[in-house]
Formats: sequence, structure tokens, C-alpha cells
Amino acid sequence: MSLIYKKTASVLSFDKEKPVTYYKLQQMKQSKVTYDQLKRDVLRASGLSKTQTQAAIEGLVESLCHFMELGHTVQLGGFGTIRPIFKTKAQDSMDKVGVDNVTRCKLILYPGKDLKATLKNITFESGETDESDSQENETNTNTGNTGNTGGNSGTGTGTGSNNGGSTGDGGEGMQI
Repeated sequence: MSLIYKKTASVLSFDKEKPVTYYKLQQMKQSKVTYDQLKRDVLRASGLSKTQTQAAIEGLVESLCHFMELGHTVQLGGFGTIRPIFKTKAQDSMDKVGVDNVTRCKLILYPGKDLKATLKNITFESGETDESDSQENETNTNTGNTGNTGGNSGTGTGTGSNNGGSTGDGGEGMQI
């Protein structure tokens, strides 16, 4: 499995007199595996019939949703563990704290042994042509924090993106 990347240049303009340019790799979007493609792959790997495969996948999704609604962490063998979490707005007094302060819910994926092994075997491949390799064709101008502190992601111009941020829970999970 290869992740496709391109080289980018970004300009941080915290100090208008002395902007700072930095260079990094930016992951490029790749095709998405559709639900039908996944079903066909599971069908081949499992030896089940089409109907059994569809029922198994739909049953798994239904069960995951059910346990997430109940607030449970769900372990999926070597794939990993999925945990629902929520973010809230801080209040200036305990009396104002309540479920109305929840701003969003999301899932955190903690990779299991098999998924971690897969991640270690990922290779990287340039998605740039020879012509674009020799040119600096990508420049961002950012005025905010682009680090992994979860702060302001800045205002940018250009075609790249700031992928800073953190999971916010102190763990090594991936946000999904």
C-alpha cells in the first residue's frame, strides 16, 4: 500500500516584516473503496454467499452503531478499538454545565496489532510529475498556528491545507 504525496511550501506571516517559509510533504487524496467493493472483497476472503456476506457486514455496522449509542467502547480484534467521545464548551460556573454544552461527538480509533503492522508497512510515492518536482508550485500564506497543538489553524491562501490538530484526549488514537 502506498500513500501518495506532493511537496508543498508554506509561508507563516506572524511577523509581516520577516515571513518564514517552511516545506513539507502533503498527502494527496486517493480513491475511496466503496461499500460494494468492500462487500466483494469480504465475499472472496470469507467464502460466504453474497447474502451471508451482506448480512454479516450490515449486522456488524448495526451492532457498532448500537453500542456507540450506549456509550460503549468497542473492540474489533486486531483492527483496534473504537471509542465514542464528546467535546464541550467550558462554562464559568458549575450551574451552567450540562449536556447543552456538548459541541460535538466523534469516534477515536485506537489501532490494534494487525492495523499497526499494516501502518508500519505503508510505503510512500510521489504524486508529482517530473515537471512539478522541479518547481515550487504550491505556496500557502498562514497567519495562525499550524502545529499539533489543536490551536488556530490559521487563514491560508493557496491550494494546500493545514492538517494540524490533535485528538484532544491525550491518547494515541486516530480521529474518525
